[in-house]
Amino acid sequence: VTTWFQTAAVPNSLPAPAPSAVNFHGGGPILLLFWEVWCPFCRSELPKVQKLFRKYSASGLVVVGLTKASRRTSDAKIQSLINDFGLEFPMGKEDGQLSRHFRVTGIPA
Repeated sequence: VTTWFQTAAVPNSLPAPAPSAVNFHGGGPILLLFWEVWCPFCRSELPKVQKLFRKYSASGLVVVGLTKASRRTSDAKIQSLINDFGLEFPMGKEDGQLSRHFRVTGIPA
């Protein structure tokens, strides 16, 4: 992960700020959501994921949103989307390594 947009929301098990690798050692369920600002399906899914996060985070659910910021997406556009949707879970910008590792071929994933 090259940039964290909500470092206060990054769980203790994730290095912050701006870690070079994500380390998951929390032991609970982890939902990784690969998304992009320009993706209409992602935009409809993000509020649903926020509801899941609110409902189950106290029970140990970790949600991490990841974007490659493709198609000329800026950090400002990412932060604006986070603010517009009131997203509280950690959001990171990655360079494609995590997408390749998890074999993400389309979004949302």
